[in-house]
Amino acid sequence: SEWVLSNRSDGMYTLQVIAVDEKNRSLPAFTRHFFIDTVSPTLSVPNAPAAVNNLTAFPMEFSGQDIGTASNELAYVCSQDGGTGFDCRSPWPLNSLQDGPHQISIRSKDRAGNLSPAFISQWTTDAAAPTITFSKRPAAFENLRTARFEFSVSDSVSAVNLIECQLNQLPVSNCSQGFVDYANLVDGAYTFQIIASDSFGHSNAPAIYNWVIDNQQPNPPTLLVRVDGNTTTQNLVTYTFSASDNGDSGIKRYECTQDQINFSSCVSPVTY
Repeated sequence: SEWVLSNRSDGMYTLQVIAVDEKNRSLPAFTRHFFIDTVSPTLSVPNAPAAVNNLTAFPMEFSGQDIGTASNELAYVCSQDGGTGFDCRSPWPLNSLQDGPHQISIRSKDRAGNLSPAFISQWTTDAAAPTITFSKRPAAFENLRTARFEFSVSDSVSAVNLIECQLNQLPVSNCSQGFVDYANLVDGAYTFQIIASDSFGHSNAPAIYNWVIDNQQPNPPTLLVRVDGNTTTQNLVTYTFSASDNGDSGIKRYECTQDQINFSSCVSPVTY
């Protein structure tokens, strides 16, 4: 048989059923206690990530309450970045957060299956500093007394806030225009560096470039082994040579010729 209970308000109920035969004999009553709960539980989240932050991990803490389910018996359903909901507990460890936008959803669930309204939090993770890319710079060894650097600075999440440049120990200068020129440079070694920061205050490690200005002519090569006299009976003659440079760049290469034929690249020793 079936007995339909309708229009019952929320609360605890006790159902008893007794079976009676034609001789008024009965067994002990079947008793069932049940609770009708149509009210959604509540959810409390005391803290959440700031709208823009540099956190790569965050512990989400939350708790719920319900009129018919004890707090320690409530279940929770979480989802992250549009993923499928899953059972979770407080604290929920949000780990390995990549730079970019994020969204989480948390709902409490009572024993009757009622779900609380979703708590939704959205934020942007910005843990990376800006990236610097050179598009123009001097060669590693130069004989020019001027230098021009052109570069771009980008950030995957937030805007670039400040770009500063420095040459050797000269004062730091703003170079947000994307280029910087230097003139009247003397021979020697130079170090150029850029530091950029984004709107969240992250600064990159300095992007450093080193080069040498050298306008000094190298000294003529010195023959360490040469032919004695003006004639030789040898079919092959081997020359060993070396040279030094008055500047800071050192010797880049040697060029040799025999009988005033065109010069070509060579290394010591050379045999003709």
